[in-house]
Amino acid sequence: MLNKIFSILKSRSIISLFLRVLGMGFSYLFSLFVTHKCGAEGWGILSIIFTLTLFGSYIFKFGFDTALLKFAAENEAKNNRSLTFRTYILGIRYILIIAIGISLLFWLLSGFIASHLFGKDNLTAYIPYVSLLIVPTIMTLIHSEGLRGLGKVYQYSLLQNSSALGLSTCVLMFISLYCNDIDWTSTVLVVYSFTVMFLYIISQISWGRSVFQFRNMEDKVSVKRVADVAMPMFWSGVMLIAIGWTDTLLLGIFSTEKDVGIYNVALRICNLVIIGKLALNSIVASQYAQLYTLGNIHELQLFARSTSKKILITSVPVILLIMLFPQFFLGLFGEEFKEGAIVLMILSAGQFINSACGTPDVILQMTGHEALYKNIMIVALLINLAVNLALIPFFGITGSAIASFIGLSFWNIVSVIFVKKRLRINILCIV
Repeated sequence: MLNKIFSILKSRSIISLFLRVLGMGFSYLFSLFVTHKCGAEGWGILSIIFTLTLFGSYIFKFGFDTALLKFAAENEAKNNRSLTFRTYILGIRYILIIAIGISLLFWLLSGFIASHLFGKDNLTAYIPYVSLLIVPTIMTLIHSEGLRGLGKVYQYSLLQNSSALGLSTCVLMFISLYCNDIDWTSTVLVVYSFTVMFLYIISQISWGRSVFQFRNMEDKVSVKRVADVAMPMFWSGVMLIAIGWTDTLLLGIFSTEKDVGIYNVALRICNLVIIGKLALNSIVASQYAQLYTLGNIHELQLFARSTSKKILITSVPVILLIMLFPQFFLGLFGEEFKEGAIVLMILSAGQFINSACGTPDVILQMTGHEALYKNIMIVALLINLAVNLALIPFFGITGSAIASFIGLSFWNIVSVIFVKKRLRINILCIV
């Protein structure tokens, strides 16, 4: 069994890494193009809209995407895809109704959110885009995680947000050949909205082809079991996205659009440190679930340690380059972004700890410890929020970077400790 999984990891990880690198390349190309067209202030506005969309999407999918990943992987081990289809139908009918309602609320309350939450009336014209993006984003997330659970890693990788950014960049570059004297911030949002819709259609087709043929089989799905798995994952997902984007939202409230723009560019660059982890995560989650379902704990440890080693090897060269040349990387986006050099170094250090710890978050969620992981994330979020509120008024974006470092380090280190305590396995390759 383990030899088969290592073979899958070896064959798929190269292609997955290539797709992840390609996707991140598109993401950075998008950032480079947009920051040069919109400047730090325009990029700050876009960052706030993207953050609100992510918050809305991660909250109102209610953890069903990660639950579907787990159930799909378990059902594949039992050769029962019809149960996966029934689980999908059960969850999606409730989520769609709620997501559409939330989208309408964003549309109706756009002026209130802009003026009362952010204190920036100029955001009123942009917040309605959030209502257009939430539903297709939720559906694409659910379909992509379902495909990952079925072992369709390539389709999963192609359905990531970076694909929407890549398509958007191509369209925006074409537009720039003929039009330059336009409102680039609004243009970016219009183009991005269309590409997100397109990606959703592709995800629906891919998912339908994989499971729709099993629609007539009469497997029973326990609503309680789905809810018991989905709700802890829902809270974990909320905590994760909150930890990742609380900084941006609080800076949007307490600081300027320029500061938000500089900070967000630093965030994007530091994600290069975890490119190996992101690529391998797309493969290992379903394998963890299958090994645990079959009771192969020793093989699970060997597989997890091998994964940790690969992640660490890919992250070390990147962290060294960023620490040595932070202003060079920031300067690619424009001179004004060089102000964030210290911020970039602090954020990158946090992501290095994230890489060095391996994949404890995925292991906990795929082995029945969703509630424990949720509690870890809640504490990490509270720490992140408290440190942000304490430091932003005095240190601005540097204070926010310190808060992110502390929260990210706590969440990863504590998760590693509990993986060892609950499963009695050591996933660190350096110990």
